Amino acid sequence: MKGDLLKKLSMALAMTLATGPVLAQAPADATTEGLQKVLWQKLETRIESIDRGLDAVLGVAIVDLTSGQTLYRNADLVFPTASSIKLSILAELYRQSERGGAGNANLADPYTVDAKDLVPDSNIMEGLTPGTSRVTNRDLATFMLVVSDNAATNVPIHR
Repeated sequence: MKGDLLKKLSMALAMTLATGPVLAQAPADATTEGLQKVLWQKLETRIESIDRGLDAVLGVAIVDLTSGQTLYRNADLVFPTASSIKLSILAELYRQSERGGAGNANLADPYTVDAKDLVPDSNIMEGLTPGTSRVTNRDLATFMLVVSDNAATNVPIHR
């Protein structure tokens, strides 16, 4: 069931991401605003369809950053986020690394393991020697995603 949910949500996300190219291929007589409205309605319909087919509770929060239009489903419910935050941390790390310059994280930035940063379920970081072991932000991202190391997740947040 979990894999099926992820597959369906991935399809919904892919529909959202595909909006730009579809608009770019629109006929000259179609208005961008009209196409966006149709695509937004299709997205709403698709999410409703996915939600009806689930034996679970679906929560969705989508904001169109160009128009400010929002789509919420079960927005007042509290959901455990588990490790989903790790994708946002990774995206921000790469965004800052690409931007470069002072104040931005870089994938090659070194980090010396500090005992105060270690938390439970840090399978890799707990095995390193505090004050001695050095890793990079890229290493932390790898630990964060490959083995879901929680200390490797927290360090980039705090940095």
